Amino acid sequence: MLGMADDESSAGSESEVSSNGEEFEHDEAVEGRRQARMLRKVLTRLEGSVLRAWRKAFDAEGDGRINEFQFVRLCRQVKFLGDPCLVFRFLDDDSSGELTLEEVHKEQNDLWAAFVDFCAESFAGSLDMIQKLNGGGERKVSSQQFQEGLHRYGWTGGYELLLFDAVDLGGDGFIESGDLKWLDIQQKPAPKLLSPPCLLIGVANFACQLNSPLVCSPGLQPAREKHALVPAFAQHSSCRPPLPSVQLLGENWASGPERGVSKHKQL
Repeated sequence: MLGMADDESSAGSESEVSSNGEEFEHDEAVEGRRQARMLRKVLTRLEGSVLRAWRKAFDAEGDGRINEFQFVRLCRQVKFLGDPCLVFRFLDDDSSGELTLEEVHKEQNDLWAAFVDFCAESFAGSLDMIQKLNGGGERKVSSQQFQEGLHRYGWTGGYELLLFDAVDLGGDGFIESGDLKWLDIQQKPAPKLLSPPCLLIGVANFACQLNSPLVCSPGLQPAREKHALVPAFAQHSSCRPPLPSVQLLGENWASGPERGVSKHKQL
């Protein structure tokens, strides 16, 4: 009976600990949600929108993410009175140790992403966008020109004033080419990758020095076999490098008595 009582007491203690842990996590999530809303209100009051605050202060490097140290520092700069670490943990859904605008304000993130895609499809770059929106006048765009120009080129996402403020980070009431660097980056063509070196697959013969034993790496068939797989990195130092006349898929690339290898026809 004593053992059973002890077991029951132990089980009750574990249940109580588990319940307390779940209750703590729940309370932290509730508080994190409340303080996240409070932070959004602070940013909106200071900058007009979370999007503008994110682009201006939080994501100054423009890489689309911010770590916890940067987040806490910037929360203090905007005089946020809550617990930045608690808010960071609540917003960091994927536990990556970094926050994106999508995690801070999903709706404004989706709006910005749609706007960037629209601009990339409609304009060739920052100068092209400015010229088309202002009708070819000065190299800057006013708020009214921005709104009318977006409608003229087919923007249907709305929130033009919010987007204008998010682009006009200097706050002077005009958009210039320097405010549109993100568009030039978006339009910059991806660098062309050089083709990787071809693997010598199906090489008919592998020329080695005369009278030297052929040494191959473990797992590879001897290179003397027809259509053997002999990657360049597996060539042994006792073997001479391929001749310039090497061809793939059947043609022998080394021949003649000076190599000690006779000619073979392609199968």
